[in-house]
Amino acid sequence: MDFTTGITSRIGLHTLHPFARVRGDEGSAIRHEGNVDLSAMPLIDGHCHSIDVNFQRSSVSRFLHIFTEAADGRLIAQHVPHTLTYRRAMRDLAAFLGCAPTVEAILEARRWRADYLPALRHDAGIRGLLVDSGYPPGALSLSQLQVGFGCRVGEVLRLESLEEELLLTTPDFPRFEQGFREALQVAKGRGAVALKSIVAYRSGLGIQKVSVSEARQTFLQLKSLAERQGHIRLTAKPLLDYCIGIAFEEARRLELPVQFHTGFGDPDVDILAANPALLRPVLADPCYAGVPIVLLHMGYPYVRESAFLASLYADVYVDVSLVVPLLCQLVPHLLRELLALAPATKILYGSDGHSQPEMCWLAARYGRWAIGVVLRRMLEEGTLTAQEAEDIAERICFRNALALYQLDSSWVEDRLGPVAPR
Repeated sequence: MDFTTGITSRIGLHTLHPFARVRGDEGSAIRHEGNVDLSAMPLIDGHCHSIDVNFQRSSVSRFLHIFTEAADGRLIAQHVPHTLTYRRAMRDLAAFLGCAPTVEAILEARRWRADYLPALRHDAGIRGLLVDSGYPPGALSLSQLQVGFGCRVGEVLRLESLEEELLLTTPDFPRFEQGFREALQVAKGRGAVALKSIVAYRSGLGIQKVSVSEARQTFLQLKSLAERQGHIRLTAKPLLDYCIGIAFEEARRLELPVQFHTGFGDPDVDILAANPALLRPVLADPCYAGVPIVLLHMGYPYVRESAFLASLYADVYVDVSLVVPLLCQLVPHLLRELLALAPATKILYGSDGHSQPEMCWLAARYGRWAIGVVLRRMLEEGTLTAQEAEDIAERICFRNALALYQLDSSWVEDRLGPVAPR
């Protein structure tokens, strides 16, 4: 099957209207004969990170890092170029840049494109980015990212980074907790659209209720360590879990969703402790009801568990980032598994793009392709009507994000206009 079956194979997109879907066919993305073209479908990238300030001067090794979660330099240099996503990406990026399909040629070609970020953004049809600014270090600020890409950018506040900062700056536990609550309120006031936890990396998703006394004792131990070291990486389960409880309280009051890293990720993740099914006691607890929870990365490899939770609990949603684009050839199968059980109102597009802007572009390209493949098959089987398929595509690509994160319709307006020919 050709990789672009079901969507346009042309890389440069036409001028995008906020709710445009396809050239001809009276604006519908789903044609009656069963063809699916999502090339003009607006995208809200519901989970990504900022990019390196000097990304256009990145080394080959730094660039290759977006195609793997590994940190081993030998693996990145010797084996990443043999992954399917990397090989496809080289051809797609070369076509976009008009150069040879090698990483060296791509890095050289993009170095001289003054309009590179807006060109990528426009070609991808990305209308907004929801950004966890806790990673990578030394990245563009949110305002710089918004100016660079030329689209709306919303802040997603990383809880554990805030906790580590407060461990260093607050003198005692009462002011630590007060500072934590106030920081969430301040974030909401400056426009943050969600909170995010990486507790899966630190102590696992088996979150428990913790008493104030236990949290205070843990704080005192960590405070002493932080003062001696001048920094801290928080891994103590009592304090991490206690802060999750506070975050839920504030999230309900501030009407903020909470994103959770689930499933695969960096080498320091215990994949068994990152199974989203471990969140079930939290999800079933009435104390936490009413707080939308987003399971990032489909929980891969626990996709079925993620679908089950989304089908069972009203407040649970599933995001597809990182799976798109890293597992591009597998995404249609995984999306079909999600849709078999989870309501289409619960699935959100995202990229987990970071460090290099191409990751967001590739995810947009491969995400649209995968959605198109799944919907075309469902049309052929008679599972969906054309109108139902179009509704699902819109929900995954942008409507669910608009509703969940309380974004207004301006987020899907195209403010940039067409990119001038090179």
